[in-house]
Amino acid sequence: MNADDDFEREMTGVRPLAQPKRADLRPPPLVTPGIEARRIAAVTDASADANPLSDTAVEPIGPHDEITFMRPGVQTGVFKKLRLGKYPIEGRLTCTR
Repeated sequence: MNADDDFEREMTGVRPLAQPKRADLRPPPLVTPGIEARRIAAVTDASADANPLSDTAVEPIGPHDEITFMRPGVQTGVFKKLRLGKYPIEGRLTCTR
């Protein structure tokens, strides 16, 4: 037996799907979200800068200025020790591929 015989045996009783005799030319019944998004994009101003990382509202700082961020609730002493590296390393993350 070869592969052709196996294929013919497996395909016995299989009928093609019924195809409609005419093409459906009716317009889609609903406006899809994609169509609505394209309509909105077509009428909105494309010249507006949508970049949230824009530097237009950021004041420039000097090269030696210190940039820090501390969440509310973090004690000043803990933050200072962390910034100065006074805490010992308790674990490490390694990347294995």
